[in-house]
Amino acid sequence: LQYRRPQIIREYKKSGRILDIGCGDGSLAEFLPEFDYTGVETSFAGTKRKNILIGGIEKAALKTESYDVVSFWETLEHVNDPEAAIIKAYGALKKDGVLIVECPNYASLERLPFGAKWFHLDPPRHLTHFTSRGLRNLVEKQGFEVTRQEQLFAPEYTPVGLAQSMMYLVSPGLNLVANGDKGGIQFLATAGLMLLLLIITIPLSVILYWLGASPILLTVARKKFMAGARSGLGDKG
Repeated sequence: LQYRRPQIIREYKKSGRILDIGCGDGSLAEFLPEFDYTGVETSFAGTKRKNILIGGIEKAALKTESYDVVSFWETLEHVNDPEAAIIKAYGALKKDGVLIVECPNYASLERLPFGAKWFHLDPPRHLTHFTSRGLRNLVEKQGFEVTRQEQLFAPEYTPVGLAQSMMYLVSPGLNLVANGDKGGIQFLATAGLMLLLLIITIPLSVILYWLGASPILLTVARKKFMAGARSGLGDKG
């Protein structure tokens, strides 16, 4: 999981300060030793790392123009107000800073056969979904210039997500994460079915990626200077 993300970051910045929004346990920092790493996470994550601001992006007090990279790895779809989050990211970035957003691609052809049972909809945790055009419009409206936008083959998401979508078609109860909390025979049965389906979904996910139907979207944008732009940073600017 943490191999490809540092590689993407290093394509744009070799060092500097990075703000990782929705950082989970903050383990990405271990793979970016050349960066001064700060994470933002809600108290729900239960992390104890000192370099993580607890309270979520909505409550985080950030200094103006302090970061070289702001990243949302599968997290922008979770926030209550994505536009406010992007405004805050703009204010926190230095001039020519880089915004990186990875999220589910609502326009993916993979979604169509599954409808409301598409795994990457993930209700109620996902609050907003984006197409490539919608996300581009959102970040450009706030003063960014999109320099890269493409679908990704994310091996930790795509084959498992496709298998889970197939399982949802059979029954909503075939949820690997939920059954993992329960344990016992129900979890073992769900995990066994998942493993069998991965034999099919791994090569099928690769084919869908080649056909431009990956469910994962990457958007990279640079901050442009805008006179009077909103920072959304409160009193820390």
